[in-house]
Amino acid sequence: KYAVEAFPGFAPPQSMVFAGLYPVDASGYDALRRAIEKLTLNDASVSVAGESSDFLGMGFRCGFLGLLHLEVFQKRLEQEYGAEVIPTAPTVPYHIVPRRSSSNEEYEIVSSPADFPDPGQQRERNVRVEEPTVHATILCPSETLGPMLELCHSRRGVQLDLTYINEARALLRFELPLAEVVTDFYDDLKSLSQGYASFDYEPGPYRPADLVRLRILIGGEPVDALSAIVHAEKAQQTGRAMVK
Repeated sequence: KYAVEAFPGFAPPQSMVFAGLYPVDASGYDALRRAIEKLTLNDASVSVAGESSDFLGMGFRCGFLGLLHLEVFQKRLEQEYGAEVIPTAPTVPYHIVPRRSSSNEEYEIVSSPADFPDPGQQRERNVRVEEPTVHATILCPSETLGPMLELCHSRRGVQLDLTYINEARALLRFELPLAEVVTDFYDDLKSLSQGYASFDYEPGPYRPADLVRLRILIGGEPVDALSAIVHAEKAQQTGRAMVK
């Protein structure tokens, strides 16, 4: 056997969306583990690590290329292997960067709310949080341009460009936080445009952000499976929506 040199231009796939996958019943853990192992044999882009939750028990923290990838993987677990799965809310990889660092080469990657430092811990460790962004391209009917702009601004988007292709269509380019895109952004975009808008995006840079860990209490005790990483300005709004 001998070492094979990697073909130039190719790099290992980077997970951009993470979610916890837990069996509905604790007795289904081994079956879920075997199902995940078999699926990842022909899908090396999925990263898998063991995870435990006080509320859900033993499970797995999995990384995917995108939200659609997550949904397809979960469906295959259920349909091909009969696995009953409880997924946690999807998250994205955040960078915890030392403030003293003059470059972005020194950082810790955090994808789980359980590992996310509170504001006090950030000050104590003298670190800042950076979140991934995407450069989004939206093609929409001109009459829906107003709602499209409002949607992007409500998701903390920064407008990069606006072009009218003709009288009937407009082309928008925004920089958006990836965390705002992997939830219900696409559904809202289709609803506001009556299904006529198209959406595409490519990875953007990491940006500093004021993010906090949102905890949901049941019976006065925090439930880690319901925790989420959200922007500080949206923490109360998001929390109220989750408990309704």
